[in-house]
Amino acid sequence: MKTKIVLCAVIAAMVSACQPPVTFTEPLPPDGENETTLPEKLFGTYKSAAGDELIEVSDKAVFRKGNFEFSISKAEADSSPQYVLNGNVLYDKSNDININVTLYHDTLRGNWKYTDTLFVLTGENVVREFKGHYFLNTKSFDGYEVMMLTPDRKGFSLKNISDRGMLESLQKVTDVVIITDSNNNVTAYKAKPNKKELKKFIRASNADSDGQSFYKIQ
Repeated sequence: MKTKIVLCAVIAAMVSACQPPVTFTEPLPPDGENETTLPEKLFGTYKSAAGDELIEVSDKAVFRKGNFEFSISKAEADSSPQYVLNGNVLYDKSNDININVTLYHDTLRGNWKYTDTLFVLTGENVVREFKGHYFLNTKSFDGYEVMMLTPDRKGFSLKNISDRGMLESLQKVTDVVIITDSNNNVTAYKAKPNKKELKKFIRASNADSDGQSFYKIQ
């Protein structure tokens, strides 16, 4: 049961967040120059310092890849309406994925390989540099969702500054508009920091969180 919960948590984290993201009304930094490609010095494959997750960086895109290993009892898989076992393939109805499995005694063991597109450079999605940090701005229907990539000697750190967890750091330096629906549920957070506020935010976010660190392996 524990493994199944973890698998669902991994998928849920990739597909959607429990809270709406913080969106920015314009790409960061404001009035910055758009890069034509991601910096060549970052091209390559990186491994997470905290696990087996990989990040691949090319001239136009950033991908996250992983291989999640898990196990579940065959009895639980057979009795659960969530799963359909067909030979060596376990179909997870809830998440619409097929998982290759092997039966060991009464336990199904397998792995799920995933690829998540973190950023693709397009006409609307832009990369801008500010104070040594690269801001990956992805256009959404109501603004931009932004990730901050900070190179270091071994690789880089990566922060999703549109994540709800970064809200406190943003509110320390700039106004964040909170939008609610008729039931008073939060539907959006919107921010528009200027360059001075963005500089303060970088310092505050570095103090609050180091983000995810990745080191280059090829």
